Amino acid sequence: MSLPPLDLQHPGDEVLDRIAGLLNGTRADVTHICPLTRGNTNLTFSFFFRGERYVYRHPGPASGRIIDRKREQLADLKASELGLGPSLLFSDPVRGWKLSRYIDNVDFDYSDPDHEGLGLDLIRRMHTGPVHHRLGWKLDMVAAAERMQALTPPEQLARYPAFLSLRPVIAALCPLTQADGYGWEMCHNDCCDSNILLAADQTYLIDWEYAADNDPAADVASYIIGCPRSKADVQRVLKRYFGRDLTPAEDRHYRAWLAISAYYFLSWGLYQLGTGNPVQALTDIWFPYLRDYGPAALAAYRADNP
Repeated sequence: MSLPPLDLQHPGDEVLDRIAGLLNGTRADVTHICPLTRGNTNLTFSFFFRGERYVYRHPGPASGRIIDRKREQLADLKASELGLGPSLLFSDPVRGWKLSRYIDNVDFDYSDPDHEGLGLDLIRRMHTGPVHHRLGWKLDMVAAAERMQALTPPEQLARYPAFLSLRPVIAALCPLTQADGYGWEMCHNDCCDSNILLAADQTYLIDWEYAADNDPAADVASYIIGCPRSKADVQRVLKRYFGRDLTPAEDRHYRAWLAISAYYFLSWGLYQLGTGNPVQALTDIWFPYLRDYGPAALAAYRADNP
């Protein structure tokens, strides 16, 4: 079930009554509504309710066809339990809206070394502890990408002429990375700047819409492909994440996942463009990662396994 579009300046009586009911008050208690710009498709605003500040998230109109809101709710709760995400107060597992306490934060900046360290430390904390957590469902990024492509107008799929020709590269690359034996564990799968919340005393991941069990390299890859980077920059970020030089096998594996994640997110972006959501600035970032890292990674695997 999808929700009608939301005017962030004037959310409407239904939304305000919902908030008031959840917080045991009246519509008049909802004050100082302030639109927030985080996220690429969802609409959010903060507000005050009897002196406390909260955040209301309203899902974008195109997300209902590709997001399982019940799973998102379970992932949110698991993230809160593990201290990876802020505490969720209420959410609707069908319609996708949710209500959380507001946490004072600063915008994440990829170019700030301190921010980068905090973001990578958070991802590392999720994946390098003694316990590897699982959600119970998997994200097959190739299959999910193909489902989104099936919902996308042909003219959008043709926006990057080499895109369709690279699909067999990714299809061949995925099983090769799985044979590396990294296994499946709880992943956010979208660790980009807009989903990293830098609070005063802790760093969180928000918007667990795409969370699922996956190769842990998927989270590092989604962080890296969030902005344009030279190959030297990619190497620097990977070394900072590991805290050491990578082995040749690790380097091959993680670079392959740059292409796999770029393929998945490019499919998402082309689908969004087909619904009228202006995300070409993002697809223009992701396509070069697919083009530059996919064939090279596949060649590296084949060279090591002739």
